[in-house]
Amino acid sequence: MKARILVVSGSMFRTLSSIVAGIIITDAYSKTILGTYQQAVLLYSTLCVILSLGTPKAVIYFMETQKNAKHILLHLVFLLGSILLVASLILLGAWPLICRLFSNQALLPLLGWILFNLYVRTLNEIFVPIAIMSNRKYYIWLSDIVLGLLTLGIVYWLCNSGMPIAWILGSHAILELCKTAFLFKLIAQAEGQWNGIDWPLYKDIFRYSLPLLLSVLLLFFSKRLDGFIISTLMTPEEYAVYSRGALELPIGKVIVINLAMLLMPTFVHLFQTEQREKIIATYHHEIQRIAAIIFPTFFACLLIHHDLIVGLYGERYSESATIFLGYLFLLPLELYAFDTILQAVGKTKEVFEISCVSVTVNLAASLLLVPWLDMLGPVVGTLLAVFVTQALYLYVLNYHLKNPCLYWMPWRALGKNLLLCLSVSSVFFVIHSNLDDMKLWTRLFIVFGGAGLAQFIVLWKCNVIMKQDKEALLIAFKKVLTRKVSHSQ
Repeated sequence: MKARILVVSGSMFRTLSSIVAGIIITDAYSKTILGTYQQAVLLYSTLCVILSLGTPKAVIYFMETQKNAKHILLHLVFLLGSILLVASLILLGAWPLICRLFSNQALLPLLGWILFNLYVRTLNEIFVPIAIMSNRKYYIWLSDIVLGLLTLGIVYWLCNSGMPIAWILGSHAILELCKTAFLFKLIAQAEGQWNGIDWPLYKDIFRYSLPLLLSVLLLFFSKRLDGFIISTLMTPEEYAVYSRGALELPIGKVIVINLAMLLMPTFVHLFQTEQREKIIATYHHEIQRIAAIIFPTFFACLLIHHDLIVGLYGERYSESATIFLGYLFLLPLELYAFDTILQAVGKTKEVFEISCVSVTVNLAASLLLVPWLDMLGPVVGTLLAVFVTQALYLYVLNYHLKNPCLYWMPWRALGKNLLLCLSVSSVFFVIHSNLDDMKLWTRLFIVFGGAGLAQFIVLWKCNVIMKQDKEALLIAFKKVLTRKVSHSQ
């Protein structure tokens, strides 16, 4: 439980600090400059996932099954460095074409900072799994908290000083470089030693990572496809409006991704020791834990989606509220990490095939719906693709592991959670509709805070929150109270 809290809380804080920094940048620059900045971030954040070659999960797999950790990690770093060198040369040659594709020549002078960000962020993709496997999870928390605070401070200073948007991109790269220093410290502390270039090891890495890379690439591209469609079909000003609404709440993605990373070694071990029933039991418990956070957040945000966008970005971005509302439905849809189980049991080929279907559905639906729904077209396409992806994951788990679909999900617990949250939120919907004369942030605080707290209390009283989690929370709360009393004395 402590490891989960460390990893998730640190990542959550870093993500929230990035959102707050985005709000500061939004207030400081015009829509045109903001659109250019968002396009630059979209480019290097997308490319870093592509160029990481699926190595985050490879780190976990090889460190779990082999002993010489340092030898493995150095091979992965050399591999990533070689790929980055080739990619940077290609990007240099194709940069004018890319700028024309985005219909934005203002991107041209930003290439240097984009490449800098690309290098450090790609290397940092393996930071979290290395910290997890090295039992240095506090490094994740420490780096996220420190870099999150520095991001807020530096962005605030740069925006108030009227600095060019390139300086903000540069600050992102320098802060990521600090995280890279943590990464190399972990590698230096890893057990084992360098035994020279091991070509069979590279062969094993490629054999494991290539299907995973293609799967991650396609799924990531599927999720980012809407941004690319809007960016290429519309002006930077329109993309700025879209990007403010395409604010995926970090709580869902951060929790699911980080817990999947934490659980991957457990799933690999349980499968290798043929303890399949424990895989399902562990997965059920994690789903119930995550749902106890995700569902209340989802319903509370449904109530205040328009007020939240206006409060964060101002009335000029009120059109973004509809986009934000659409993306809220990703929270319950992305609650499940079925792909992690499939990767742990060696079904990476099936994950890749499902990824192909996801991208196809997303691309076809988005392009077909844009003429009728405008910016909402890609949103609906994304939601449809995620739904189809999760359904196919369930089918594949049923087909290969011979467990019925009903067996893989704690349906009764999820249904009870959903109905209770819906009931409580209905009451606060009525309350919210009668608070129009109240100040915006006061209304947001009352509705969001009240709905969230009320749902948590109801879930606690109705035993939706599991007994062991209640006990852990109560113990943690008592420890905090005991420390406060001792300090006061």
